[in-house]
Amino acid sequence: MFLANFCYCGCYSVKSFMLILSYMIHAFALKSDL
Repeated sequence: MFLANFCYCGCYSVKSFMLILSYMIHAFALKSDL
């Protein structure tokens, strides 16, 4: 149970981290375009 919960939290944090990372890269690309 604990291991499954830990894996779920890990997957969730990685997903949110990738989402934030892609958002930051997108914002940086827009900035450098201007």
